[in-house]
Amino acid sequence: MTTIHIIFSEEFEVKRIQNTIKSLDWYMKNGYSYDFLSFPQGMSADECSKLEDSKLKELIQKEYADSFFDASRQTIENSWNELGSSIEKALTLYGCTIPDSYTIFLTRYGIRGSYHLPNEIIINVQRAWDKGLLKTLVHEALHLGVEPLIQTYAISQKNKELVVDAMLKISFPELYKSKSDEEEKRIESVVSLFNQHNNNAEEVIAPLR
Repeated sequence: MTTIHIIFSEEFEVKRIQNTIKSLDWYMKNGYSYDFLSFPQGMSADECSKLEDSKLKELIQKEYADSFFDASRQTIENSWNELGSSIEKALTLYGCTIPDSYTIFLTRYGIRGSYHLPNEIIINVQRAWDKGLLKTLVHEALHLGVEPLIQTYAISQKNKELVVDAMLKISFPELYKSKSDEEEKRIESVVSLFNQHNNNAEEVIAPLR
């Protein structure tokens, strides 16, 4: 079964904030409000973006503690045997990539969840805990699974999220949280595509270009 390596550190927190600041324009362009993002000591995105690196490191150092992440780490580790098996089963169903391992970074900053190929998952534990923590982990793992297809067919951010939400709704109904009526209609349309194409992700994704 796919293994996991969970990491958290002051150094990563600094990189997380720096990368979040660099991505602010992308977040706004793709419909993400600054309210979706967390910064040190409750600072705003604008305030944080004006800090020098030395001041940013100082703020993070003041509120960093390994113990802050213990509960989240334990939740993931205690759930992984069952959850990891379910993720593999889902990715196999959709004909997606399955890595040998996942490197999971826990943070208290940035957006709720993100990912980087080939196998990195980042979870903001201030915005995702207990069931929400596991949902975010699964959501990002599904993203990693379909990302090669997303890149091949140059799928938009909006449609990419629809695909992953549909996969989550099909394979992990116990973790899925209903959205607005309008969003649910769009997600259900993609669920229908999966049904029509025997859950083959490529056949679903390709026409969404």
